[in-house]
Amino acid sequence: MIGAGRNTALLAAPDRARALARAGFPALVLTATVVAAACSYSTTGRFFNQIAVAVGAVALVLAVLVMGGTGGGWSAYRRWPLVASALLSVAVQLYKPPIGNVQRALVFPAVLAVSALATLAIAVLAGGLLDRFGKRLTERGVLAVLVVLGVCELAIVASSHHPAIDVWQIFQQAAAGLGHGVNPYAVSYQHIPAGQTAGCFNYLPVTFLSVWPSWAVADDARYAEVAVLLAGWAVLARTILRRSAGEPRLRALLLLAVAVSLTGALRVGQQAWNESLLLGFLLLACCALLAGRAGWAVLLLGLALATKQHIALLLPVFVLWPGLGWRRTGGAVAVAAAVSAPWVFWNFGRFKGCTVDFFVHGVARFDSISLWHFVPSPVAPVVPVLAVLGAYLLVYRRVPRSPGGLLIGCALVLYAFNLFNKQSFENQWWFTAELLLCGLALLLARPAADRAAEPAPVG
Repeated sequence: MIGAGRNTALLAAPDRARALARAGFPALVLTATVVAAACSYSTTGRFFNQIAVAVGAVALVLAVLVMGGTGGGWSAYRRWPLVASALLSVAVQLYKPPIGNVQRALVFPAVLAVSALATLAIAVLAGGLLDRFGKRLTERGVLAVLVVLGVCELAIVASSHHPAIDVWQIFQQAAAGLGHGVNPYAVSYQHIPAGQTAGCFNYLPVTFLSVWPSWAVADDARYAEVAVLLAGWAVLARTILRRSAGEPRLRALLLLAVAVSLTGALRVGQQAWNESLLLGFLLLACCALLAGRAGWAVLLLGLALATKQHIALLLPVFVLWPGLGWRRTGGAVAVAAAVSAPWVFWNFGRFKGCTVDFFVHGVARFDSISLWHFVPSPVAPVVPVLAVLGAYLLVYRRVPRSPGGLLIGCALVLYAFNLFNKQSFENQWWFTAELLLCGLALLLARPAADRAAEPAPVG
């Protein structure tokens, strides 16, 4: 009897692992949604959003541990977290819409209303209320919602004029100076709101190179950023449609719709934050890997590296991934170096001062959405390093080696960095949440044969 009981317990162990994996799915989805909502509700550090990112870190680690601890863990799916996520996103968007610091056109309220209705439709579709008429109708409804949300992303830019924020002003003026031989790193900027950055272009060159076309055509740098973002989402949706069918395809599309509707998505386009470029480049790179176009993936990752400095933290993840490795990661670094070289050699002191010293030697922001303020001063410099190293280990041991897993791995590393960074704000947290949900959508869309063939994480 004792032996029989032990055998029963052993047989039940896989069932317990699968149950834990199913619990990991809502933990991951809700962590992404709550963090994005909390950081968009208050875009600077408040006790409630600092609690949200701290609790989210614990939930995220546990979710990855249990989902990566069983063979089918990353394919676990439940409907209710998607319904809850869509409802939370629409509630926060309605209660705290992106109406500040812009000149609003007459159609602005209509854009917000349509976006809210589309997000509410996601809750209806994820809840299965149309399934009685056929899954095909539900899938078409999700695709229609994605199109509507994409149109709203463009419309929020068209209906929000002259945002009073340093980012938009320096992007506009840097783009304007390109045609006149002006070094963006060697000038000071005009019309910057008080207390914001005026003395430096503190991003990497792909930012102003990317936005120049829309500044030249539409006199607004934001359209190019949103175009890259929409391209990433659109190609991801197309990849899901091509690589999966039936229930896995519908689940992946629903999760992608939740990602596109996350709180803060409209504000990122409206405020000109270049996380829109970063997300677009990374999504396009992962889809290129799936399509077997490694050269395009290397180019796109190189553009991401030359857009914003902290993407360099993802290099160990790139090296670890099949299809990239040392050689192609080195190629991406070479692309970033080649793009940046003209401005490095033009005025090295200004380039380094604006892109490196500005952050390394900058004063810690009192309003950062992070736990930096709560870390004792003697150990403050080492805590972010340990957090990022821990994220690398978690990715190495628990995240599947697929393009969807690559997005998840990038999200884990950036989450650890944001958690103890001196300057973490809404845009960084939104970017991390997007990577989590888009990566999970790609994992849900994997055909069974691909899941069996891909290299497994260690442990």
